[in-house]
Amino acid sequence: MLAKEWCARAEAAESAGNDVEAVRAYACSMRMMAQASTVYSLARVAQRSGDVELALQSYRAYLTLKPDASEETRCRPRSGTWKRRSRESKRSASEKSHQPNNLPR
Repeated sequence: MLAKEWCARAEAAESAGNDVEAVRAYACSMRMMAQASTVYSLARVAQRSGDVELALQSYRAYLTLKPDASEETRCRPRSGTWKRRSRESKRSASEKSHQPNNLPR
């Protein structure tokens, strides 16, 4: 499958409200051909789905590919809120992985 086809699949998944599939498809498209618009879309959908780490990585990659991005876009990955959410997300994942499976969460 071509990068363009993966991107079309991602857009369809996003339109259907399936962010998990959209993230997968955008990531496949990006690995084949890293275009700024695809990387930005991946960042946006990853953020919406709660994958803060992937969203941050993707926003940073986007800014590398498009250094003339708007100031609003440039500020997103530097926000203190992002860094806090990233730490919280890592801490939460770590805590969940250390809990026995038979205990309520």
